[in-house]
Amino acid sequence: MWQSYSKEVKALSAALREKAIKLGVTKPTDVLYPNYAHADTDIALIYGENLGRLRKIAAKYDPEKVMTLTDGFLFQK
Repeated sequence: MWQSYSKEVKALSAALREKAIKLGVTKPTDVLYPNYAHADTDIALIYGENLGRLRKIAAKYDPEKVMTLTDGFLFQK
């Protein structure tokens, strides 16, 4: 059932973010809190400048990509 509202939730989320940026409450470069991010959010918006380091760690300690089986915000595909 939630999938039927997916487009509306994304649109509302984008509108709220735009409004917050216009009001100066947030910036376009601010990192998003993962629990409030939509599932297809670009992970660069969540992990910011740490993304490259996190990808290196994931490649080193999870070369078989076991953690990608959990879905969520993935560092490696």
